[in-house]
Formats: sequence, C-alpha cells, structure tokens
Amino acid sequence: GEVVAMVMAPSPDVVLAGLGAVRLGAIFMTLNTEFKREYLAEALALSAARILVVDAEYAPRLLELDDLGPVEHVFVKGEVPAGLDAHPLAWLT
Repeated sequence: GEVVAMVMAPSPDVVLAGLGAVRLGAIFMTLNTEFKREYLAEALALSAARILVVDAEYAPRLLELDDLGPVEHVFVKGEVPAGLDAHPLAWLT
C-alpha cells in the first residue's frame, strides 16, 4: 500500500491520522520531529512516502530542502507556511 509519512508531535491527532491511513489501506510511518535538513531529506527518501502529514510548527523545515524526494502531496495540521506547496489537513475532512 501507499506510505503516509508523518512529522507530528505526539498527540491524539497522530493516532487518528495513523488509523485513518490504515483504514484506507496505507502504511503510516512517523518521522522524528528532531530531523532537519539532510536527515529529514534522507528519511523522506527512504520512506518512499508519496503523502506527508506535518504539524505547522515543523512545516517550515520542508522549505529548507532541495526537494521532498518521493513526496507528492503535503498536508499541514494548522496554518500552511507561505511558499510551501501544501494543503491544510482540514482540507481532507
């Protein structure tokens, strides 16, 4: 199935997002919220995730990357930072 990567602080939202992904037949993978730049880029590349869900506080880190690897769709829980090609997570509801 599809891989959904998540860069989110521990919260009920992580659990709900993970359960939603599994319910849709996807595999969810949480990424360390401490990852920045090359560590984040490498983790995204290795994850093979085409979908990324990220908390707004971590979303600006994506702007620092040359590319998002296999990620095609980004959803942000909270406000989407200017310049980031992403949708609010609420857009899915």
